[in-house]
Amino acid sequence: MEGSSGQSVGKMVMRLKVVHANGSTLDMGNAAVESVGKAFLLPLDCIVGWILYPRSRQRLFNRISRTTVVKMD
Repeated sequence: MEGSSGQSVGKMVMRLKVVHANGSTLDMGNAAVESVGKAFLLPLDCIVGWILYPRSRQRLFNRISRTTVVKMD
């Protein structure tokens, strides 16, 4: 779902969306890379990302896929 609309069901409920770092919509490739960390390595993905990128508070696989999670209006 994130590859087509940028949102999973949970993100829809919380009014969040995943976009490219430049603000454009996601493509399937970036969505797949971003989701690998979430699906298989979530604790490691979060901990490593927060240690390496404390100011942006991004997960490692968000950084690798050049995506970010934004709040919707």
